Amino acid sequence: MSVDWFGRPSISPSIRQTNACRCHFWVKGGRVEWCRDSGHANGRLGRDRADA
Repeated sequence: MSVDWFGRPSISPSIRQTNACRCHFWVKGGRVEWCRDSGHANGRLGRDRADA
């Protein structure tokens, strides 16, 4: 974690939760930047192939 001149945190690398929420995000300059795969199992967009 780093903090800029204004006291805003940044975290690297990104944070990925593997629990039920499946969130994946960065914290940059005190702001949360959601990754495109956030909320999707296995980092993929859309349905899992096992469900098709």
